[in-house]
Amino acid sequence: MKLFSSQYLAPEMIEKRAYDKTVDWWCLGSVLYEILFGLPPFYDKNISIMYHSICNEQLVLPTNINKNKLSSFLLEKDQRIRLGSKDDFKEIKRHPFFAQTDWSMVENKMIKPPFVPHLVSWLVC
Repeated sequence: MKLFSSQYLAPEMIEKRAYDKTVDWWCLGSVLYEILFGLPPFYDKNISIMYHSICNEQLVLPTNINKNKLSSFLLEKDQRIRLGSKDDFKEIKRHPFFAQTDWSMVENKMIKPPFVPHLVSWLVC
C-alpha cells in the first residue's frame, strides 16, 4: 500500500539518508509550488527521472516569479539550511511571504477562509 505521494518526497528520503522534521517543510514547499504553478516541482511521469531531479537538479521558477518566493526556500535540497531547519515553524512565520499575516488571528481561528466548500454530508467528499 502506497502511503505517500512520491512527487512530494524530500531528497534525503529518496536517498534513504537520515531525516528530520524538515521533510515536512519540503512537502509544504512542494504543495505551495503546485498551487502556484500547476504541477509539483521536478514533476515527471517517470518516477526515476523525477527522483533524480529532486535530488540533483536546480529548482527552476518561471522567469516572472520572484526568486524569494517561500516555496524556493522550503525546497532547499540541503536540509540543514532549509527554511524551518533552525527554528521550526517560528522561522516559517517570519518569512516575508507571511509579512501581512496576523498569526494571533490565525491561531484563534478568527480568519474567514476565502473558500468554504458546500458539503451535502460529512460522509461524502
